[in-house]
Amino acid sequence: MLERYLVDQCAPTLAGIKTGSLFSIRGEDPQSIRLEIRKINQSLSAKGLLLLPLHSTCTFCLLYLYRPKQLAKDLNRPDSTMLLQRCGYSSNKTTICLVRLIQRLREGSGFPHEIGLFLGYPPKDVQGFMENPHCPSKCRACTGGCWKVYHEPKKAQVLFDMYASCTRNYQNRLRGGASLEQLAVAG
Repeated sequence: MLERYLVDQCAPTLAGIKTGSLFSIRGEDPQSIRLEIRKINQSLSAKGLLLLPLHSTCTFCLLYLYRPKQLAKDLNRPDSTMLLQRCGYSSNKTTICLVRLIQRLREGSGFPHEIGLFLGYPPKDVQGFMENPHCPSKCRACTGGCWKVYHEPKKAQVLFDMYASCTRNYQNRLRGGASLEQLAVAG
């Protein structure tokens, strides 16, 4: 069941061209989701991928597929570290940051904007959104639906197009019989 969601929502992460992807599933049995997550992690961990439940209720589960090595690099960038500190993160260590992100999601005071750093979005764009969340005129692009772009819109458009192409390719390959393990690129 999760295989289709992973391909539809996380193909660029599976392909190794994006740090992480986020998606939610609704109305599934929590126990069966946990078992499926465990099975997927056993299959994909050798490829450098990890599926983590970030937040769940009795009606939905928010899941995060990511590449731990790439996330560590992303969070250790000076501009990322600065943003994390502004959001109350005491460290830029991956595990500590993930625990803090989970806490922020559970606090329920809105969706934490710094989550863009965990998805591989450019720190300048994450900062731009944090400073201007309700001001669309400051946003320079948002085509592709991945994130709102405040800096380097042409570079972002290339990534949006690459992500869309990758997703179509992976969807076709899954329909053609490829397994999730075959689709995941080692990294």
